[in-house]
Amino acid sequence: MDAKGNLTPQARRAALACLSRFSERLSGLHPSAVRAVATNTFRVARNASTFLPQAEAALGFPIDVIGGHEEARLIYLGVAHVLPPSPAPRLVIDIGGGSTEFVIGRGFAPERLESLKLGCVSMSQRFFANGELRADAFRAAETDARALIESIAGEFAPDQWRE
Repeated sequence: MDAKGNLTPQARRAALACLSRFSERLSGLHPSAVRAVATNTFRVARNASTFLPQAEAALGFPIDVIGGHEEARLIYLGVAHVLPPSPAPRLVIDIGGGSTEFVIGRGFAPERLESLKLGCVSMSQRFFANGELRADAFRAAETDARALIESIAGEFAPDQWRE
């Protein structure tokens, strides 16, 4: 995104090219077999609503803009399906470009979900915009991330989720 919070023309072109490639792979599938979702960038980009119809046309399927908790739920389910079965609680953390999702669940059931506006791209743009890696910028980024994570830490503490 640019400084005004808009998807850049370059990002839009790249996204449409990618969605067109996906469209080729998905052709012939019934719409009920496909779920396409848009996450944090579409939640925050000022021009997402004008870009969404173009993205859907390129993909050939509707795209749902989902909230952070739904994003966390889907991430957890994806992880749970590739891990060996276990009744033990599991913590899944997904660090994305604009948000980070935290989920505790058991089996295929997420029990606690949270989404923070803490992503690798957004943090890089905010604290290292010019590409310069300085100690004071690292300290500021760490302080910011720590404050966000501490706001939910109690709900994800190990003693809250023992068997």
